[in-house]
Order: sequence, then C-alpha cells, then structure tokens
Amino acid sequence: MELNSSDTIGFHDIRYSTTPNTDGSYNMVRWDTDENINVNESALSIIKSFADKKTIRETAEHLNISIEDVKGFLKFLNTLGYIKSVGEKKVKDNSVRIHPWFSRYSKAKFSWLISRPVLLVSFIYSITGILLGVTVLQHVPTYKDFFWTDDLFIISIVGAIVGWALIFNHELAHFIFAKAVGADSIVRYSNRYLYLAVITEHYHLAVLDKPFRYLVYLAGMYVDVFLIATIYFVFVISKLVGIDLDLVGSFLNSVVILLIVGIVGEFNMFLETDLYNFFTDYLNQDNLYNDTKRYLINVANKWNKPLLMPIKKLLKKVMFSQNLLVRTNNPSTITKSDRNVIHFFSYYYIAGIFMATILVISITLPRDFKFIVDSLEIYTTSVSSRDVMGILKSFIIILLAIFPNILLIDAIIKKQKKYGTFM
Repeated sequence: MELNSSDTIGFHDIRYSTTPNTDGSYNMVRWDTDENINVNESALSIIKSFADKKTIRETAEHLNISIEDVKGFLKFLNTLGYIKSVGEKKVKDNSVRIHPWFSRYSKAKFSWLISRPVLLVSFIYSITGILLGVTVLQHVPTYKDFFWTDDLFIISIVGAIVGWALIFNHELAHFIFAKAVGADSIVRYSNRYLYLAVITEHYHLAVLDKPFRYLVYLAGMYVDVFLIATIYFVFVISKLVGIDLDLVGSFLNSVVILLIVGIVGEFNMFLETDLYNFFTDYLNQDNLYNDTKRYLINVANKWNKPLLMPIKKLLKKVMFSQNLLVRTNNPSTITKSDRNVIHFFSYYYIAGIFMATILVISITLPRDFKFIVDSLEIYTTSVSSRDVMGILKSFIIILLAIFPNILLIDAIIKKQKKYGTFM
C-alpha cells in the first residue's frame, strides 16, 4: 500500500469502546468482520483525525508525531483489513465477512429486555418463585424426577427433545441479550469434545462496556432460573386452588431437574462455561484456566506432609500434564500482580469441579443406571415374547442412556493420550 503525505484515509465501519481497559487501551473492531484489536489513546487519536478528513501530514502535525509513525500505523491497520481507501483509490479487501442473525434489526427492538424495571421485576419474580417452591412444595429434586411416567421409551424420547429445547432456549437467551446490548450473534450447532452442542457465537462484545458483556454471559443461566421459578409458581398456584397436576406435574418436575443439571454444570470451571467466560472478563485474565492450574500445582508442590502426598500424586496424575508440570516448577509463571486474582478464582475452580462430580454421582449416573437396567429387563421380556417393537424400543432407550457416557469416556481417553491429563 503506497502512502503519500497528502493522502486522506477512509476506513471500513470501525467502532471502539468508550471506556478504557485497566491498562488504558481501547478495544476497536471492524464491524462487518469482527476483527478486533487493542489500541492506545494515541492510536485512537490518529483514527479520529482521519475521520475528520485530515491528511497524513495534517494528522502528524496535529498530534505532534512523525509522518513515518502515522504511515507505520496505517500499514498495520491495512494488514487487518481496516482501511477501505487511500485518497480516491479503493484498497483491495480480502477480509471474510460475518453473517450474524437479524443484523438489520437494531438493538432498540430488544433493549427493553435489559431495562432496569424489567431486570428488577424478573429478578424478584425468579427469587420469589424459587423460595415459594422450596418452602411450599418442600420438594428436593432427585434423579427419580426424571422418571415421570412408567414408559421408559416415552421418557427417553421426550427427555431428549425437551433437553435440546432447553439448551436452545438457553443459547437463544444469549443471542437476544447480545442484540439488546448492541452486539451481534449467531446460534449454531457445534461440539464440545465429541458432544453435539448448541452454542452462541458473539460478535462485537469487545467494544461494549463490561456490565453489558456480563449480561450476555449470564443470560442463559438467568433464563434457566426464570423457567424454574415459573414452574414452581405453577405448582404453588395449582396447590392453592386445589388442582391436581398429576402426570403434568411429574413431567414439570423432570424439566426442573434438567434445568438444575444445566445450571450446576455452568459452575464446572473445567469447561469454558458461561461462568468461566464471565470470570475471565471480570478478572481481566485471558488465560484464566491454565493460569489457575499452574497456580494450583505450585501450591500442591509445597505439600510435604505424608497424609497429603497421595492427594498430591493423584492431582498430578489426573489434573496436570507433564508439560504443564515442567512449566510450573518455576513460580515466576504467575506474576505477583495476578497471584491474588488466581488464588481467588482457584476456590471457584475447585468448587465447580466438586459440584459437577457430586451432580454426576447423585443424579446422572443413577439415572443412566436405572435406564440401562430397566431397559435390559424390557429387552429380555420382549425377546421371550418375540415382541419386535419392544426389542427396538429397548435398544433406543439404552442408546440414549449410554451414548453421552461413551462419548465422554472416549474424549477422556483421547485427551489423556494427547495431553497426559484428562482435566
């Protein structure tokens, strides 16, 4: 790209944050590609100067910097596809455009959802509904709530459909809240390890103030809690007016347990969950997951008491790869300024893994075990009576029960082979 001192510069649609980061930099993004970088105040002043139709020479003189420095910065921006034209000449653009959903609809169509009155009312509604449900119903959800009818085949099929619907609803909440704060998104199918998953891919969050980004990260969980409160309100109202929900009530309990499993799963910091993304942004730690593991192994390396040695060996075996262990032998891998932050997050990291483990032991494993055992009984009975449909149904039930566990075990084995650790 040839630049002359008399050239003016035209940019693509570039937007930047109005609030500086902790290091004084600003986030800047090309809107139609979501290409974003951090720039300091001086660099931002250069861009603003060209937006006012000043030439390269005029910009340099106005900001009291050299023309060569201005040209160097422009060449850098050109490599990122930020520059649209130099003078009257168009610059070749090979950038890949993003295609977010409903990009023509402005945030004004959705912004009412994040207004203070709506958020306050929905928050009070959610807390009240759950408190009423717990106090009036006095029902503690267990794995037995999954079995809302005696027909395992119906439970398996309906459970799979409802489960995917709840996941999509969770991701749709992220999408809608992103639109409400002025960003863009797309909801798509992807995979986490080998699991099929629905995820929301966000664009332009970098230029939003942090409180708005937090709303997007936590939107899915917020809607999940709102749904649980709504179901509890249905239970409480039906009890007050004397309506027996019967099978519908049992089904709604199964929906509640599905939602609870999803919410608890968000606390598992081993995965990049919504809460993990929130903490990464809130604590200003881009590599929070690995930094936390480095910190924990440095702490574990200081354990010398005999009773702690087995735990220390277990942690090294299941949580930390040999490559990570080598890098963490030097305490300088974690800077002093970040130590307190990582120490703070370590509690959440450990608590999240603990909660997820308890969830698996108390709910998902007993549920899957019951599915498999009962479906084998159906299979045996169907074979003896030559019931082809019964045999087919038993296979479907078993498949739906064990398939996620097979995928998880396979993912653990592959990760162990590749990284030397499955966590």
